[in-house]
Amino acid sequence: MKRRMRNRGEIIGAVILAAGLLWVIWDPALPSSWIIQEMADSIDPKTLSLDRPAVVRFELSGRGGGTYSLVADRDKVEVVEGETEKTDLILYLEARDFNDLILSMAGGEADEQTFRSLIVSKVLTFSGDIAVFQRLFGSQPAAS
Repeated sequence: MKRRMRNRGEIIGAVILAAGLLWVIWDPALPSSWIIQEMADSIDPKTLSLDRPAVVRFELSGRGGGTYSLVADRDKVEVVEGETEKTDLILYLEARDFNDLILSMAGGEADEQTFRSLIVSKVLTFSGDIAVFQRLFGSQPAAS
């Protein structure tokens, strides 16, 4: 009987250890495409004062990343997987950092200073007109 109980304890311990290892190895990541789609859905195209379409391309590396273009014009805002012919702003960063940044912005925890520190530390790099953010999202991260 005692041997049987010890085996159950060992089995339970092994299952817990295996579950912990799987969690560490798997390291679930929220797909950035979902967050970018939510960003697009939050923009009302009727409120945009655009004389031509505005395109922001996200070059997100790492798990959950990819290349996505948010295309906004007077009629609609959509997310296109991959590159588009014309791009106003390209943001380069790790998918995990992008997800953390956008979720922090949504929670009111990230501001202009957050963008500055990410740019200065080279966690976030960009090419193009960063003011496109102001036109699309109503707040402008400042370049250093």
